[in-house]
Amino acid sequence: MVLQNASFRFTNLLCLTLGALLYGIYLVLFVTSVYLFVHNTRVPGRAAGTKASGLQKFLTVLKRPMFVASLVLFILATASFVLSVDKVFEGFIVHGTEAEAYLANIATTNEAVDNVCIALALVIGDAMIIYRLWAVWQNRWVVAVAILSLTGMAASLIASIVKATQGGLISGDSTLNPATVFSLITSVYCTALIWYRLYTVGSAAGRLVSWEDSLVRYAIIFAESAGAYTCWQILYATLHFLNINPQIIPLTTQPSVLGAVNALMHVRVAIGRDRASGLDTRTSASVSVSAGGGSGGSNKSGPPNFRLAAGTGGQSFGTEGTVSVHVDLGRPQHGEETDGDIPLHDLGMESTTTSAV
Repeated sequence: MVLQNASFRFTNLLCLTLGALLYGIYLVLFVTSVYLFVHNTRVPGRAAGTKASGLQKFLTVLKRPMFVASLVLFILATASFVLSVDKVFEGFIVHGTEAEAYLANIATTNEAVDNVCIALALVIGDAMIIYRLWAVWQNRWVVAVAILSLTGMAASLIASIVKATQGGLISGDSTLNPATVFSLITSVYCTALIWYRLYTVGSAAGRLVSWEDSLVRYAIIFAESAGAYTCWQILYATLHFLNINPQIIPLTTQPSVLGAVNALMHVRVAIGRDRASGLDTRTSASVSVSAGGGSGGSNKSGPPNFRLAAGTGGQSFGTEGTVSVHVDLGRPQHGEETDGDIPLHDLGMESTTTSAV
């Protein structure tokens, strides 16, 4: 098998190339998410009609724990990438003919610091995904399993870092086994439950209002459930338990993948908030029911006709059977009837834009 015979020279060069690509993607998503969140942040205590400066908005958004966590994750991912570049250049330029042995050694100072950065990034990133799980489910028992798995992964990573400082090769580091299992459990568990929650709620709302194509909706759910990171974790676990050198590629690039996944979630949430900012806070849905399926105001029994309004224009999304759906996104005018309004979230219509920040 080609992968089994891959040298550390080739593996590290491929890791550096792929790592640069993934870090570049992460950098773009991170900068975009920061801009959107700072741009959409409202500074409390300011008079109506006055605009806050960019610095004031940034200081306000710094009070959000998830935003601070994303900043720390970005710093760790950047440090890990820089250390990876330094390791490859040092191996090929400084050590020359002994580059293979140097790149295979996990007890160097560079490798030790990189391992700490990767471990911290994994713990923080997984904790952010668990918080996303909490934001979607709001159930402590659902989150408890993920927290226990995260705790086990953190303990295993500490043992792995200590073991790595004693020397040896990554293929002989058995302490990575439990950390890999715990990390895989956390990512698969969170992704599966977030996917299930968003899909079921979104499907229920989709029977009334189909505002997105099915493929687009699946892509959104895949992004918001950290599906890409889970796939990357499965790839790493497979290569790790096969005990082949290319396992260092997904391992070393995990911080960038994890950061990109979380930044993509934040971009999605920020875009949702930006859309919502154009609507009045009193935007709501009203349902009117008229009995009967006959014409001319007959009082025949039959399925009721429903009219759904969601408080800019009056855009019809179509009908399904005898259920007539109409969404009116206009701002209620002064003096208009507003009795009987139903919040949009009670109808499951913001299922794919649940904020976890």
